Amino acid sequence: MPSFRELILGGARSGKSTLAEQRAVSSALELVYVATATAGDAEMSQRIAHHQQRRGAHWTLVEEPVALAETLRQQQHPGRCIVVDCLTLWLSNCLHRQCWGTGKDAVVAGAAATVRPHNTGQQ
Repeated sequence: MPSFRELILGGARSGKSTLAEQRAVSSALELVYVATATAGDAEMSQRIAHHQQRRGAHWTLVEEPVALAETLRQQQHPGRCIVVDCLTLWLSNCLHRQCWGTGKDAVVAGAAATVRPHNTGQQ
């Protein structure tokens, strides 16, 4: 089974989550949604509820605002597609809780450990 990673970038409320969810569903893999948002106010509570309703019950939900590297290590498994929503909120959470240095280092180390060289055949 091929392994791949995608990073979907865009502005606030530009459809990044919806696109990521569609791509994940089309993979036909087991679906895991890692949510980094916290409901700090009524607007965010509504946004979270909207995302939950849109996804449906066929997703496994993992809520983790800061320990992203450990969560990804625990959730990675062949045959599983993991969507992380959202890296911006994760960064904000880490900065607010003053754990950015360790959080960043853990994610970078974890990503480096899983990167496989890709030969495109081009020189």
